[in-house]
Amino acid sequence: MIYNKDFKRNYQFSEYVSVEDFKSYPLSLDIELTDAQIKFILDNAGYVIQKVITRPILLTPVVDRVTGNDNYNIMVRYPINALNKLLENYGTSSEEVADEYIKLSSISMDTSPLYSNNIEKLNSVWDSECIYEFQYTTGSITFPSEVKMATILTAASIINNQERKGIKSVKIADLQVNYSQEFDIIPPEALSLLSDWITKQYVV
Repeated sequence: MIYNKDFKRNYQFSEYVSVEDFKSYPLSLDIELTDAQIKFILDNAGYVIQKVITRPILLTPVVDRVTGNDNYNIMVRYPINALNKLLENYGTSSEEVADEYIKLSSISMDTSPLYSNNIEKLNSVWDSECIYEFQYTTGSITFPSEVKMATILTAASIINNQERKGIKSVKIADLQVNYSQEFDIIPPEALSLLSDWITKQYVV
C-alpha cells in the first residue's frame, strides 16, 4: 500500500458517511454488525483513506509561501477554490497584489470540487528575488460523493480483512466490487474514486 507521509487530516468520516449510508448500499453480508461497530469501521476506513490522499477533501484555508521563478506562471500546493490574499515579500517589506493582475487557470469547465493550482501574473513575471504568500481555500464545500463511496468500499474491505468473511460484494450504481481473500485495505476501485485527491505518492 502507498501512503502519503506529509498530508495529515483528522476528519472523523462517520460524521460524513452515516451508518444509514453504509446500510443503504447493496451489501452481501455473512455477519451481523451493530450500528456502533459500523460507525467504528467507517472511521477506520476514513483514517486509512486519509493516509493516501494528498489534498484536502473539505473546504480548508491554506497559506503557501513560494519563491518566484522569473516566469509568468507559478504553482501552489493545492487547487484553489478562492484566492483570498496574495502578498509580495521583498526582504522586510510586504505588499498586497491586486486581483486584476492575477489569473487562475481552471482544469475544466466543471468548477466543483477542484480547480487548477496554476496562477498567471498578467502584468509581469513572478520575480525570483521575491517570496509570494498565497492565502486561499481549497477542497469541497460538501463531502464528495466519490469519497463517500470509496469509504464504504474500504469499510467493506476492512470487515473482510478482519473476518476473512462477511461482505462478499458491493454494488454502487454501475460499480460492482467483488472481494477475494487477498487484497489491499483500500480496493483499487476505491483508489480510482479518490484519484482527484491523490496527486503524488509516497512508498512506506
